Amino acid sequence: MGPEASLHLRRPTLLLSAVSVLLLLSACFCSSTSSAARTNAGVLEFSEEPQDTVVPPGSSAALHCVLKPSAAYPSSFITWRGPDGSVLNFIGDSLRRQLGNGTLFFSSVPIGMSTLLGTYQCLVHLDGVGTIASRKANLSIAFGPHVSQQPQSQTVHVGQIAHLVCGVEANPPASVVWLKNDQVLTLDDTRMMQLPSGSLDISDVEYWDAGMYRCNATSLNRHALSEKAKLTVQQDQFAHPTAPRFVAKPASAVVIEGSTVTLGCAAIGNPTPWVTWLKDGVNIDFADLDSRFLLIGTGSLQISNVQVRDAGAYQCRAENKEDSLDAMANLDVQVPPNFKKRPQDSFAEEKEDLELSCDVEGHPEPRVVWLKNGEEIKQNEYMQVLNGNNLRILGLMSLDAGIFQCVASNPAGEVQAAARLTVLRPGMNKLSHNQHHPKENIIPKRAPLGESAFTDVPTEPQEVMAPFTNARFITLKWKEPEHSSTPVLAYSVYYKLKDSDRERVANTSRPDISISGLTPTRTYVFRVAAINSQGVGKLSDPIEASTLAEAHVPGIPKSLKVYATSSSSIASEWQPPEGGEAPVSYYKMFYMQGDSSVEHHVVTYNTSFEVRDLKKYSEYSVWVVAFSPNHEPGASTEQVIARTLGDIPDEAPSNVTLEAASSTSIVVRWEPPPEHTQNGLINGYKIRYKRKGRNKGGETVSTAGNRRMYVITELDRDAEYQVRMWALNANGTGPPTDWLSVSTLDNDLDESKVPDAPINLRVRPAADSVHVTWTPAPGKNVMVRGYTIGWGPGIPDVFSQVVEGKQRYYHIQNLKPNSEYVISVRAYNNMGDGQPVYESVRTREEPILEVATPLLPPVGLEAVVLTAQSVVVYWTDSQLPKNQEVTDGRHYVVRYTSYHHSSNPRYKYTNTTQLNTVIVDLKPNTQYEFTVKVVKAHRESPWSMVVYNTTQEASPATAPRDLTVVSSEGSITNVNLNWQPPKTPNGQVVGYIITYTIDHNKPEKDWAMEDISGDRMTTSIKNLNPDTTYYFRIQARNKMGYGPFSNIVTFKTPYTTGGYSHGSVHNHGGPGGLGQTNIMLLGVAVGLVALLLVSSVAIFVCCRKKQEESPERNKKIVQKGKPNIKPPDLWIHHDQMELKALEQKNGQSSSSSQDPLDQDSPPSSDPPQITRTNTSSIDKRTYVPSYLSQGGGSNSSRLSDDERSSTARRSKPVSVHVDATLLHMDIQRDSASSVSSNDPRPYPRTQYTVSRAHVTLDPGTSTVASSTTISENPYSLQGGYDSVDRPHAHISGAHASNYSALAAGSGNGDTNTLGKRMQGHPLKSFSVPAPPPQAGTGIRQSSPYKNKLPAATQLPPGMSSLKRGSDAGRVSNCTTPLLTPSWGENEMPNETTRLQPSLSTEELNQEMANLEGLMKDLDAITAKEFEC
Repeated sequence: MGPEASLHLRRPTLLLSAVSVLLLLSACFCSSTSSAARTNAGVLEFSEEPQDTVVPPGSSAALHCVLKPSAAYPSSFITWRGPDGSVLNFIGDSLRRQLGNGTLFFSSVPIGMSTLLGTYQCLVHLDGVGTIASRKANLSIAFGPHVSQQPQSQTVHVGQIAHLVCGVEANPPASVVWLKNDQVLTLDDTRMMQLPSGSLDISDVEYWDAGMYRCNATSLNRHALSEKAKLTVQQDQFAHPTAPRFVAKPASAVVIEGSTVTLGCAAIGNPTPWVTWLKDGVNIDFADLDSRFLLIGTGSLQISNVQVRDAGAYQCRAENKEDSLDAMANLDVQVPPNFKKRPQDSFAEEKEDLELSCDVEGHPEPRVVWLKNGEEIKQNEYMQVLNGNNLRILGLMSLDAGIFQCVASNPAGEVQAAARLTVLRPGMNKLSHNQHHPKENIIPKRAPLGESAFTDVPTEPQEVMAPFTNARFITLKWKEPEHSSTPVLAYSVYYKLKDSDRERVANTSRPDISISGLTPTRTYVFRVAAINSQGVGKLSDPIEASTLAEAHVPGIPKSLKVYATSSSSIASEWQPPEGGEAPVSYYKMFYMQGDSSVEHHVVTYNTSFEVRDLKKYSEYSVWVVAFSPNHEPGASTEQVIARTLGDIPDEAPSNVTLEAASSTSIVVRWEPPPEHTQNGLINGYKIRYKRKGRNKGGETVSTAGNRRMYVITELDRDAEYQVRMWALNANGTGPPTDWLSVSTLDNDLDESKVPDAPINLRVRPAADSVHVTWTPAPGKNVMVRGYTIGWGPGIPDVFSQVVEGKQRYYHIQNLKPNSEYVISVRAYNNMGDGQPVYESVRTREEPILEVATPLLPPVGLEAVVLTAQSVVVYWTDSQLPKNQEVTDGRHYVVRYTSYHHSSNPRYKYTNTTQLNTVIVDLKPNTQYEFTVKVVKAHRESPWSMVVYNTTQEASPATAPRDLTVVSSEGSITNVNLNWQPPKTPNGQVVGYIITYTIDHNKPEKDWAMEDISGDRMTTSIKNLNPDTTYYFRIQARNKMGYGPFSNIVTFKTPYTTGGYSHGSVHNHGGPGGLGQTNIMLLGVAVGLVALLLVSSVAIFVCCRKKQEESPERNKKIVQKGKPNIKPPDLWIHHDQMELKALEQKNGQSSSSSQDPLDQDSPPSSDPPQITRTNTSSIDKRTYVPSYLSQGGGSNSSRLSDDERSSTARRSKPVSVHVDATLLHMDIQRDSASSVSSNDPRPYPRTQYTVSRAHVTLDPGTSTVASSTTISENPYSLQGGYDSVDRPHAHISGAHASNYSALAAGSGNGDTNTLGKRMQGHPLKSFSVPAPPPQAGTGIRQSSPYKNKLPAATQLPPGMSSLKRGSDAGRVSNCTTPLLTPSWGENEMPNETTRLQPSLSTEELNQEMANLEGLMKDLDAITAKEFEC
């Protein structure tokens, strides 16, 4: 039965007797559970606590401890905790014992017994309740006085001041007495004062003050004398003025609120400086009768009953006409902790969560510690300190009952408050707890859950499960109980850690709940019970669920401290994280200046860092994030704000103006330096002025930092003065302004009469104010010192305001709306007020203020992505009309940030008056969150619901990082490339492009390129040239495009000494170095060229001799118009020489107009037979030049009739089929029919570099690839030997003979030209010439000494013919054509086809005749009569 029912039943007894009334009130009082009742019943407070004690050596001491008596706690006993933290047992302790009343008594505290000194704490044990601890008291031993600051000898002049210092250290504090000439000094109260610090001030020094001074400090009957200081007084005055000089400066101090503090200051100079004090740059007013500030001695400041608001920067300023000097000191006021809210006695059931409140204030911020039964509570997952002060207990258990204390301490003091916690068994009524039985801490246990006396409680919930788990919470759901007599009102979920006894409960009205605040990677046990009007039902079967592992990131760094180390640097210190799922690899310290949105960060591996090159006297926000070895960031610390130290001002005061106020005064006006150059609080200005033309002299005045004007007086009439200014702050004096000039007036303005009335009075009304302007009277000779503005409702001058004479306007405020006012303005001077001028005005009506209805957040917020960097956000304002037009001055604030997991996100904001806005400068491929609120005047709505969207992808903004090139193991021509993805990919990278070259000046299109898939970050580049420098770069691409190229990485392949081997080297578009094989080939080529020239000369001589027998030999062609023709240089023009074609075997047609070498023969199963005739070596039919004779044999090709005929040299080349086996450069070693790689056969080339190519044949067929035709221009060869790609021809032995026979035979197939001759080398005169085509249509002139032959003339067998090409240019008359093989750009000759022996014996005679003609031609060359 509750107390209300009890009161209701006892009400009839109120009429029976007064005793019954008292009993009823007593019963009601006992049954009440209000906090006041509990407090009265059992107060947990000390009436006397131990205090800090200083004991003289060898003296006794006592520490008292008394708990306020309470009937609720009748039985208690006291113990003491010693300096080492353990409880004292006093066994064998002869110096300490506990008295019967609990006092701790020290019989003696001798010197050297350090174990007795320290902190002691009283513990009061309440039977059946708990333990309460007192404050800690410090026991220390007294020590005698010691003079730490000695007085200094000094010399002063009569009328100046003297300041003698005496600093004493003693515990307890010592008293100080001054001695003069070893006699106690009698202080002259009018001139002498002893400061609280012990120092002596003497003002207006007289000559008899001279002498020897010393101070005597006394404490605990002990004395300490200082050294002697001599005071010398000179009676003569200073001959020259001197600037102020401090003999005592104020020292910074830390005081307790309510105490008295003295800041000493003394200065000397000539004239004697006067001292003023400023606080935070503002002069202190000592004239206020209620002021707690007092100027004592020669300039010291005493503050009594110090308040928190007195803390700040104090400035002692000493100044005379020569200069001014400042000394700074900071005053810090500490406030002992004070409870704003104490913890209260509490009752709670098991499994509940409970929070004990404790709110304290003080300065510095008090540190709060919670005690349970006198022992400090260590935080864990069940006992946590929230908001720095409150204690939260999760899942109460019976063992949690006891006395809890909130202890707050700071350097100024310590306070504690206690509360009792009673834990009840579930289901018992808290109101029924009997206060008369405090020992019964726990109510008797009720029936277990589900075993209620009522049979209609719900059955257990069905199918309890945990469908979703996270690292910090688990979601449960279940089905309703199978049976419940009444509707289920709620559910209780009981949960605990597996194998733990501490169980917690959470309630919900729905059949699901999310249990938060769990620990990652732990297993929890859950049970659910339903509750209806009959009680709590049966519990479900327990289920287990485990939380997931949290991201493997470090925890939050602890105890971040940030402090300034200079005017441009700050330092930070922190402790490593205590928790976290990953170790700390390094830290990033972020910092940001003031309200700037630009973040900076530094990386450090230590737990401290100093940031330099910051702005002076600027605030910076600092926070630290720990990173794992995988570069995963943890949560950041809270931001800590620090300000860099100040410095002297960087600039002088600005906008300094001078104005002559009269014939003897000047008005100086100025503005402070720009804020960013002040480097601290401007606490004053110094003004120096002098008469122009005087290099010496001048005077200095100072003013407070809040002044903007100063009047310099006592100047000369009609004189020019120069003025300059300095700005002052706590760090010193800034730079001065330039000298400014102004002249005083020659005559003062007339002040013998009052000024005239102002003119042009104008008023401009508002609802509650009027703006007034005017113009001075036209007269210029009357002094105007100021103006008086008056106003009143209906009548003037009810209120008035005086302004200075330079002002021309005034704003009257705090008027009533829609009211008539009369405004007056009059000028005044020392003679009085002048005539006023009046103006009437009516204030405007007050605007109708709309009802301040709450602003609702916008709804329907949507974010639509426009581009990779912009999103349009739009919403609906439910408080606007249907047309959604903003007409009431409201605007919207859109807040957005990238998706984050941080507890301190970096939000950005944008304002708009529309219902949509476009947000730009976003990051591509980044998810952002957006929210919006309404702002109207000073009101604003809550933030709307958050929407998310992801910006589009964009091409990568940065190049891949860390591109490295290394040689591949086992190969000097292969390299491995490694890289990292771009820092800003702006999307998923789908591929990488690697380009490389040996000439980085080439255009991009000429670089070699490799395409790598996006999931790879390494690749290999093969078949590079050895000993060659390559340039590599890389770019990334995604589906939106290509990113920028990385920086070029240079790599040089290793050097090799061997020749080229198959598959080892591919030239990639640039010249390479010559290996040993190339050098050998070059030497062979030089020899071949020499042999070629000798053979050509011999053949030419033979041909010439034969031609001399021809009837046309005497015919000459004389070219006109070109006298003095330069003879040909056979070495330079040897590319125009031709080797005369020899006759092929009988039966070949000599009248064919098609060159059989330009035709492809159809494949044949039986290769044509090649007929040979072995003749003498002098027989031309078997003559083969030495440079063509290597590798002859059966693989030589046949020549057609045209080839056997003598031809004139033509500019068009001829394609000659050559033996594939001779063209093969690098023979495969695994082919049985291949030629050895050591075959010494050289290339048919000159001594100079020449382009070459390979013939590539398909080994799977016996056909011969179509011959390639070289460019018609023999001078078009360009590029060197290594300037073309050289793929190798692979020809098996089975097909080599077929190819040779096909090359020699003629067919009727179509000619297929594979390519043009490659462009020539710049040294084209030294390149191997291409043979002219054999299919000319006419006979060209070979030599001016040869007869012409008709184009259709058929020569008899064995005769050489000269063919003339009508389209040919002029060339040298080398009659014997040089047979030179032709090749395409993918072919390389190794040997030239062997010449076929001639079938005619008469041709030798003809050639001998030709040789004779050749000799004549040589004579003509010598005589410069031959033209080539």
